[in-house]
Amino acid sequence: MTNETPESHDLRATRRHVHRLRGFYTLLATAVLVIALTATVNLVTAPDRLWFLWVVFGFAVAIAFSALDVFGRHLWLGPAWERRQIERLRRPGGAR
Repeated sequence: MTNETPESHDLRATRRHVHRLRGFYTLLATAVLVIALTATVNLVTAPDRLWFLWVVFGFAVAIAFSALDVFGRHLWLGPAWERRQIERLRRPGGAR
């Protein structure tokens, strides 16, 4: 049995979330800088071959997985979305 209170558990969970959120924003900023740099190098040296798009693709995949980790798997069509749809449909004149 632990001596952990619900408040300390909530604080740990909040810190963990903020840490993951900071990592997500760091990844986003890094992606913008690296993509801008590689696009510039690519377009100056070999504008006929757009190899920097592979860098864009790699960062897009990494950002997508990081967003799922930080914001949860129910980011778009999760329980909150379902609640909003139910509330919208239950309003008078709501779509049926």
